[in-house]
Amino acid sequence: MIELVAKSQAELPEIAAQLLPLLKSKKVMALYGSMGAGKTTLVSELVHQLGGNSTTSSPSYAIHHQYETSCGLLNHFDFYRINHLSEAYYLGAEDIFFSGEMCVVEWPEKVEPLFPEVVVKISIEVNGDNHRIFRELI
Repeated sequence: MIELVAKSQAELPEIAAQLLPLLKSKKVMALYGSMGAGKTTLVSELVHQLGGNSTTSSPSYAIHHQYETSCGLLNHFDFYRINHLSEAYYLGAEDIFFSGEMCVVEWPEKVEPLFPEVVVKISIEVNGDNHRIFRELI
């Protein structure tokens, strides 16, 4: 089980570097955390480390963004605004989850039934010192 602590945003590249092999091997990474925990910031760093040259942003309104990287496509989903699992299904999320392309999912608890059997689950917690704790969930 992985547990990593970032005391500042400057430590995020090292956190992403340690999580990247999990994303590359399992293809779908689910990020659990409260609003403002740093989910989108982590995705930005992952895209950067994968050699993507696109500016990343939260796909809260578009729900899905796709980034070209030197390692293939990375799909970024933010399901905060969906109300029913069927909305994600109709967007084609399940097909993308099973496509073999890398996917990072924010608010995954809303779409877990659509996930493949193997998914990297990472919780991001903010502690009292405003540090981010990244913990792999088993």
